[in-house]
Amino acid sequence: MNNWPKVISRLSSAEVVGVDDVLEGSPTKAISAKIGTDQDTGLEVPCPPNKALWADMLSTEHMTLGVIVSSPILKPESVAAQLASMAMERSIGPIIFSRIGMCGLERFGFRVEDTSASDHASSSQLEEQLSSFWNIEISIDVEQLSRLR
Repeated sequence: MNNWPKVISRLSSAEVVGVDDVLEGSPTKAISAKIGTDQDTGLEVPCPPNKALWADMLSTEHMTLGVIVSSPILKPESVAAQLASMAMERSIGPIIFSRIGMCGLERFGFRVEDTSASDHASSSQLEEQLSSFWNIEISIDVEQLSRLR
C-alpha cells in the first residue's frame, strides 16, 4: 500500500496547481504518449499488470476500510492525517468512495474511487462492486472517523 510516513510528511493545506494546460504543447506530452508502444512499428502494445504489484491484494495482513465521502470535506488535510495515522497504527488500507466526484483526498495519495452517480441506488451498487473488488467488509462515512480513535 502507501508509504504512510511520506503521506503525512506531505500534508499541506496548499492547493495543487493543475499542469495539464501548461503541458498541452510540450514535448513531454509526446514522449509520455509513446509509453506502451512498440518502438519499431509504432503500434500500441498492451502492458500487462505487474504481478509483483498485484500480489499484495491477496494478502490478509491488513484490513481494507471503505470511507464514504458524501459531502465536501472542509479540511481534507486533517482527514488525510487521520486516515494516514490509522493506516500506519492499525495496518488499515483506506479506500475512499467519493459520492461527490473530486473530494480533495486524491492529492495526498489515497485511492479514491468515484462513486458519484445520478441516483443513490446506482452509487450504492457501484460501492458494493468496489467493496467486493477491494475486499472491504466495513465502510464508514468520513464524518464517523473521529469515533474510531
